[in-house]
Amino acid sequence: MDKANSLFIIGVAALIVAGAIGVAWVMTYNSSPSQPQASAVQNGPYQLTLVITTNNYFNSTVGDQPAFFVLENGSLVPSTTITVPSGVEISITIICYDNGTAPVPASMSRVFGTVGNMEQIVNNTMVNMTQASGGLEILSGAQNVSAVNQNDIAHTFTLFSQSTPIVNIPVPPTSVVHAVIPAMSPGVYQWHCEAACGSGPSGWSGAMDTPGWMTGGFIVS
Repeated sequence: MDKANSLFIIGVAALIVAGAIGVAWVMTYNSSPSQPQASAVQNGPYQLTLVITTNNYFNSTVGDQPAFFVLENGSLVPSTTITVPSGVEISITIICYDNGTAPVPASMSRVFGTVGNMEQIVNNTMVNMTQASGGLEILSGAQNVSAVNQNDIAHTFTLFSQSTPIVNIPVPPTSVVHAVIPAMSPGVYQWHCEAACGSGPSGWSGAMDTPGWMTGGFIVS
């Protein structure tokens, strides 16, 4: 996959480095970045922010691979295990650095398991850096969609209960995706990327089967 970073993603990275974190969804509401651990007292949706980076060194045989990270207090931390609270909605924002696409099963091009089975997609033509908002101002061109073209997906964030997919959020290249997951029952789930973006002839090796890269645990407590 081609892993060149766009100017949009460089701007997002600059925000992270500067510590001015947060995606202000000014079309409808504002939200602050997530903490990856469940809090004792929860008011409103739980904020979870994930960042997909590229050019992460895997090993001497495979080379670079893409990976999911959790954004926590201005730092990217491993996504090996993501912990969220039960009983509240999960407001999830995914910032994708990757500008390439990967093969995805047709069933995973649909959005499901989110509120309304919808997600909001923003790309670099639809955002503007502003001091007033303290982050990214979402312009009127953001798209609310129930599916993404099967050929225009870089990654997915897919939650499984045992072997059954229960939430699927397809992520286009160089985009910011936002969705709301309804309150989940306590339990141990799994997350995977269902786009073949790893190594090997089929793209399903390397990062694809390594926790903290393109798969991991998802604990609701």
